[in-house]
Amino acid sequence: MALSLDLRQRIIKAYENREGSIRQLAKRFAIGSASVWRLLKRYQNKGEYSPISPPGRMPIIDEKGLKLIDKLLQKDNDATLQELCKRFAEKTGMNVQIVTMHRACKRLKLNYKKNFISS
Repeated sequence: MALSLDLRQRIIKAYENREGSIRQLAKRFAIGSASVWRLLKRYQNKGEYSPISPPGRMPIIDEKGLKLIDKLLQKDNDATLQELCKRFAEKTGMNVQIVTMHRACKRLKLNYKKNFISS
């Protein structure tokens, strides 16, 4: 659970005013002592107390690429994901997997055609 900025400020202020140890402040503010320790360590080292963005990988297809995909689908809205990957590679020189194209279409909130092989 992320701590609010207000709570972070109050913890730092209480520690600077020597209102208790890390354990006492953790108990007072009903959070773990490790959380207080990390907050204070980060504040002392970097001078900031705002929450850190969660870790994760940046999307392979950026906003410019999303606009291109949108244009490609406006020209041919029946394109399959495989066809989109091929056209995207022709325009950008960047080969992407079908899964990546699927995620990009989800980010655009677009539907795509599924290509079923019938017997």
